[in-house]
Amino acid sequence: MYGIFLSLFFALGISFLFGTEASAHEYKGHSHSPDLDINAEGVGVGDADSIEKLTRHLAKHIALIQEDSSLSRPEQAKELVILAQRMREQGVFNNGEVYSIVVNPEGYIVNHGLYPDLHFKRSLPSFEFKDGNGMTTGTMQTLLDSNSENPTCIDYHYDGQDRTLCAMATEVFSAGGRTISIVGLHHAEDNYSLIERDNPNCNDPLFSLPVTAKQVDDEQDPQEKEKLLVQYVKAVGEKFKEREGKIASQLFREDPQLVLRAVGGTPEQIQSAEEELGERSVRIALATTGCIGEGDYSKGSIYPFLLEPEKGLAVLNGLDFHLYGVSVSLTDPDPIQCDGANILEAFRNAVTNGSGDLADLAVGNNGFVTYHWDHPETPGDNNEGYLEKDEVPGFSIKKSYIEVIDTTPPEFAALGAPPTWRIVGSGIYLDDAEYCKEDDEGCAIAATTRTPQSALLNLFLIASVLFPVVFLRKHI
Repeated sequence: MYGIFLSLFFALGISFLFGTEASAHEYKGHSHSPDLDINAEGVGVGDADSIEKLTRHLAKHIALIQEDSSLSRPEQAKELVILAQRMREQGVFNNGEVYSIVVNPEGYIVNHGLYPDLHFKRSLPSFEFKDGNGMTTGTMQTLLDSNSENPTCIDYHYDGQDRTLCAMATEVFSAGGRTISIVGLHHAEDNYSLIERDNPNCNDPLFSLPVTAKQVDDEQDPQEKEKLLVQYVKAVGEKFKEREGKIASQLFREDPQLVLRAVGGTPEQIQSAEEELGERSVRIALATTGCIGEGDYSKGSIYPFLLEPEKGLAVLNGLDFHLYGVSVSLTDPDPIQCDGANILEAFRNAVTNGSGDLADLAVGNNGFVTYHWDHPETPGDNNEGYLEKDEVPGFSIKKSYIEVIDTTPPEFAALGAPPTWRIVGSGIYLDDAEYCKEDDEGCAIAATTRTPQSALLNLFLIASVLFPVVFLRKHI
């Protein structure tokens, strides 16, 4: 139920800018009080007043994005993605020692200012903060339980230094609702007294594949590699459908009336139910989302992705969780001849027999698409600032196999829900471009049409634009 679970995840919008005026701090035309102006550059690890102010400053920027009525939800989502990027870069919100960690109430990390690889790992609620004398001053659970409009601050001792951290609850629609932003908590990446080493939920058979990413990655023969890639994508697609079905079943068991209101209530009831289902599905999904980035699903440069075909939103990405909600409607400045300059159009053409018309989507439609993208093992191929430019994130040549699946859970289909189309895929990186011949039917760039959506399909799309997108890096 990634439709209902991975959904308010974000489309591409406008670039994010920090600006400073003498009288007030500016963000995209909105001003907040100069009392909140602060730059992490000069903040010390034990500077309690500054860390508290930095915590409020971050919360204000999150609020400004979500309160901006001139932006659509997908545009707000994109701005939250870019803000999350800024939180991971040294600058206004991060000086390498003082940075932010965003977690949900269950303790799953949805953004980490220093260690992006810890996203969707779980922090341990029992973790204790000690002062310089070894006395306990607070616990992680204290922070997770915080529901005040003001930051909760704790003095603690780590790595030979007296430090301060502050935590503040903020509502983030794209992260499933309430999150906790913790500013000033510093730790080693492998500090397993704070971070759960292994997720026992990943032992579920859902995360076991008959053809694994490692098999595809290890294969050296090009033709055999492509055959294995196809088998791997098909297996991943079946598991994705099964996982969404399990999430849907849980939602239905917990509150069947909520689901029914989302399907056939009044417009106000539908909107309210969609939002509630989106948040609940995110919270359920977070317990296993990290499993997609390891084990049978991901190895080396092989990882799965799942897209919503209308806007091209990334519903899931096994390599880069930060990409959730970002659209693949990106321009390739040096396009591969057969696939055109827009990645989403190339994908649509491949799964609609060249028409590009969403009305031609059908289960099992598939194809190969060759395009430029960021190679996870080639640092020098990055396209810096790609999101602001609406361009591909890198310049390595990638050939992906993609296939259409219907992820509507059986319980929802029984209520008359239409198909929930998703494009599942994965790709291999090529040393040399493989150009199609001019008469290749996949080379046509056709105009796309927008299909009408029923209330329930809108529910899936909304939920498919509402997940922890709040965070992004670069790979599809």
